[in-house]
Amino acid sequence: MYDFKRDIVFKFFLSNENDTDSRVLLSYLIDGTLGRNVAIENYLQDDPKDKSVRYDIKIKDVLGNHIDIEMQNSSLSNTLVRRFVFYGSKLIGEDIHVGDKYDDMKEDESILIGKYDPRTPLGNREGKDMGDEDILLMRYYIYLSYINVIAKEKGLRNMSDYELLLYLIENGMEEVENMKDREIVKIMERKQKKMEMNEHMKELAFNRMIYQM
Repeated sequence: MYDFKRDIVFKFFLSNENDTDSRVLLSYLIDGTLGRNVAIENYLQDDPKDKSVRYDIKIKDVLGNHIDIEMQNSSLSNTLVRRFVFYGSKLIGEDIHVGDKYDDMKEDESILIGKYDPRTPLGNREGKDMGDEDILLMRYYIYLSYINVIAKEKGLRNMSDYELLLYLIENGMEEVENMKDREIVKIMERKQKKMEMNEHMKELAFNRMIYQM
């Protein structure tokens, strides 16, 4: 059984823009996290099989916003926070081109989603939401382990598609055998079968798992 939190598996499931199931899963993840529908214009990451690329999954929406999605198995340390700050700064920098004006730039474990955005020394936010013209950067942390608390409180059957997707990423497919009628489960099963049929991807996932043990 694959660990969906492993980077190579996570990318395979979500980063193929030519695969309808991948696009649907990615939309569930983005829309559920941001709390709004996001129309994806195009994918910007390089080859998902390449570990050396800077981003796990990077897309651009129709409004011109760049969205970077990173999967991390480690705890939220100061080093990891600095890494995410760097990624966010890099996203902003990639939107600046020669001749552009700077004025034209656009862009906790007891909870499931933590929302963070830059503030001034006086505590004022740079923007109110993604729709604000002056917003530069917003970050959302999904604490995957908390999805088990939600599952216990609501029951798997009563979870939304977004919550169920996070549950599957955290726990795998074993506990949803009696939920084959849920579309999100069907999609995840199809993607898993596609990976099992892809010998090269299976080898990459196995080698990455051995290397990270």
